[in-house]
Amino acid sequence: SKIKSYKDLKNKTVVVTQGTTNERIIKALSDKDNLNIKFLNAKDHGESFLTVESGRAVAFSMDDILLYGLIAKAKTPKDYEVVGDYLSYDPYGMMYRKGDEDFGLVIRRSIAKLMSSGDINKLYNKWFVDKLPSGETIGVPMSPLLKAAITLPALPE
Repeated sequence: SKIKSYKDLKNKTVVVTQGTTNERIIKALSDKDNLNIKFLNAKDHGESFLTVESGRAVAFSMDDILLYGLIAKAKTPKDYEVVGDYLSYDPYGMMYRKGDEDFGLVIRRSIAKLMSSGDINKLYNKWFVDKLPSGETIGVPMSPLLKAAITLPALPE
């Protein structure tokens, strides 16, 4: 398609996964810029991707890394691409059982060690750049923004 920006979605049909921040943001942008986007809601990311794959929607608004993962598993990955600017910056996190501070300390130290040793780069490449054990390749190098986010916790205390 000729879609390269969310503004190219004017008067088109877009699928969103219900309840996601992406749903809220793309709908707000459509309203703000008077794009008159028609929205289809899907129950999960797989259903959303299928909606584009089947031609019922021209685009699926979602986190880029999730889109790359879905494309890698598609019947014809070369038929899809992730385009446009970031529409939002959302935090990702980890959780553990409330009150288990000993385990929390292990988690924080392990992550800091992965980052300060540079091993996080090897792990990232294993899962997002290199061929996966399943045979697919996502092929997404680490962004400068993610590199910066990894560097900060790796700084000495």
